[in-house]
Amino acid sequence: MRFEVLSDIGKKRSVNEDSAAVFTIQNGPTLAVIADGMGGHRGGDFASATAVQLLGERPRSIQFS
Repeated sequence: MRFEVLSDIGKKRSVNEDSAAVFTIQNGPTLAVIADGMGGHRGGDFASATAVQLLGERPRSIQFS
């Protein structure tokens, strides 16, 4: 399976604060995560990247049979 992520910076911002990732667990599910950086708020890029990272860590720690 192939995945692509497309995000648009918009017309008002100079930095894209959105984050996304696809986590595929061997012999388990696939998790797609998209986090909107809430453009204009301080640390939106950090917040969205952290959310994606934390959500991706959880499924990897679960054992699937």
